[in-house]
Amino acid sequence: MQVLRDDHPEWWTLEELTQEIEDMPAEIVGEAVRRLGGVGVVLGEEACRASRAARRLDALELISI
Repeated sequence: MQVLRDDHPEWWTLEELTQEIEDMPAEIVGEAVRRLGGVGVVLGEEACRASRAARRLDALELISI
């Protein structure tokens, strides 16, 4: 959900994500980004952004947590 925010530039570094998700260790955030990248939800590893498909699903309000 962090990479879909409108109040941040499109690309996020792992450091920025780790700072925003304070209760998760950097290793867990990095692993999550790698796994989400593996299934096409995010693009990139050292810096990442939401894929077009993820953004479209968000716009259609089809993403829930």
